[in-house]
Parts: sequence; structure tokens; C-alpha cells
Amino acid sequence: MSTFFQIIGIAVVSIIVLLILAYYGFKFYLRIKLGKHLAKALEHGQLAQPARLHLESIAAQDIDDAEFHELVSQCQKLDFNTIGYYLIPEIDQTSIYAATNASRDITIVIYSHIIGCFFDVVATSKDKLNVTYSTAPAGDGLDHPPGEEKHFLPAETTLAEALHLLEQRTAGIRTAFPGDFVSFFEDAYAKEMDWRLDRGMTAEEVKNMAAKQGAHYSDEQIEAAIEQQNYQFSIELDTLVIDTFLDSGQVTAKQWNNYQDGTLIIHKKSPLADLQETLAWYVDELETRNMLLPIIDKAENCWQLMDELNPLLPSSHRFELIGSLDSPVPARLFYNRHY
Repeated sequence: MSTFFQIIGIAVVSIIVLLILAYYGFKFYLRIKLGKHLAKALEHGQLAQPARLHLESIAAQDIDDAEFHELVSQCQKLDFNTIGYYLIPEIDQTSIYAATNASRDITIVIYSHIIGCFFDVVATSKDKLNVTYSTAPAGDGLDHPPGEEKHFLPAETTLAEALHLLEQRTAGIRTAFPGDFVSFFEDAYAKEMDWRLDRGMTAEEVKNMAAKQGAHYSDEQIEAAIEQQNYQFSIELDTLVIDTFLDSGQVTAKQWNNYQDGTLIIHKKSPLADLQETLAWYVDELETRNMLLPIIDKAENCWQLMDELNPLLPSSHRFELIGSLDSPVPARLFYNRHY
């Protein structure tokens, strides 16, 4: 089972995209069209969208949210047993409650977030299809990884109504929840975000999301929103690549202390324009800059740029390949003491 662990990531990503659109559109118009949840997010500012998250066990009284506790009460009246209350420190003002009914093979997760409260009801089928019914705002319109089926319901949908829909959809095919909630939550969120970071945001997704909110944007506005969101994904990937690289053991801690200030990270989603600007600055004082700058300008991707430029640099200024990764995305890490 994994799908409900991923809804918070979908909700945050989708709302961030809509907020980016708000920046390129009209904020007042969006306040009217997008409702109270997104109006809160608009006022809050940039939302975190971490590549990894962790759950910290907390007490029910640590969550100051009446709407959240009302949903928890509804859940418990439906004969669901509490798994726990948790804080997600990586995502702004976010806590969750998890409960399960083992005899029905269904799990419920309730979220308290800056954008408001919402819930997921979840089941996994015997053929490993994860089915979720959720009241998460703005999630409809985004694509999902293979093996995931997500249905987004109106905010006023009750838990009982969502459960009825889930039980109808998965009658006779549900299977048991596999084990420890916290580990599965964290691992499944990481899996979903790796897929999203690797894939990026598409124009079709942004158009779908805007259309479902009754908003319309020009191709230029949509392209700008995609560019900004994918740039945010690239930054998250830089951090994730470094963490994965250090965990891989390709360098020692002592070596990394020497490398980190001069490390250049290139991965599948690295913006070519940023690398071109960086390397143009780097070669500007070299005697061979007139030969090197056209190579930088004409590059079609980051891999090609490094493969063609690096051998032509003076030996003292070449970038040393210190490691590479295949996942979460193909990546290379270079070191240069002059960088």
C-alpha cells in the first residue's frame, strides 16, 4: 500500500503550481476562483515541497485545529482504530492522523495543513493497484505514477461517503495493509516524489489544473509556470543527489569535506541555461575563452556541454568526475578547486 502516503505531495505540488500561475495571472481573480484553501496558501507565500519527509509522533492535543479534530471524531465513530498522530516537520504547519480498520482492509489519513483540512480513504487491491478517494484540494488534473488510482472529491464530502465509494470500487479485491505505517508513509512519499522530480511538470497538467479551477492562461503564462516549477524541482534534486551520493559511499566523509565547496552537480533536470552561464563565467579569464565560449553557447544539453568542454580546458582547470548516480535521477558530480 502506498497511495495515501503520496497525496500530501500531490496536494502541495498542485497548489504550488496554482500559486505560480497566480503570480503570472491576477491574484484577486484567483482568490475568488480558487476558494478558501488556495487563498490561505496565497497569503502564506512559498510552500515547502521537500523530496523527503519524516513523521514525528505527537499527542492529539498538540494539534490546534478544530476542523481536524472533528474529522478525527467522525473517523473513530466509523469503527476505525487509531494508528497515531504525527507531525511532518518538512512541510509547513502540517500534521496528520492515521487510522485503520483491519477487517475492511481500509486506512484513513486526515491532514491538517496551511491550506486547510482534508482526508484520504485508501485500499490496496490484490493486484497491487492502490485506490484512493481524497478531498485534497487541487489534486485533480495531475498525472499519477503507474499502479495508482486517485479520485478527488469535493471538500464537503464526508468520510462516510468517501468510504462508501471506496468500498464499492474495491469490493472483493482489497488486501491487508502490509505493516508499519511510518516506514511505509516515508518510503512511499519518497517514491512518489522521485517520480515527480524525474518527470517534471507538463503543459497538459498545468492546463488541466487551471481548467478545473475555471481559470484561463496564455501559453506564455503556462510556460513560465512550468519553467519555474521545474526549476524548483531541480533545486530539490540537487539536495537529493548530494544526500544519495553521500549515502552511496563513493567518497569518504573526509574527501567530501574537501570536495563540497567546489562541487558541480549535473543531473537530468539541471537547467542548461544556468550551467551555460556558470561555465561562461568560469572560462572568461582563460586564454582559450574565444574557442570555448561558442561550445558553451551551442550546447543542446548539460551532458553534451560537459563532455565537449571539459577535455578542452587546461589540465589545471578541468573538472574531476568524483561520482555518478542512476537514481533518483541520472546524475554526475564533478569537482574543481577553481570552481
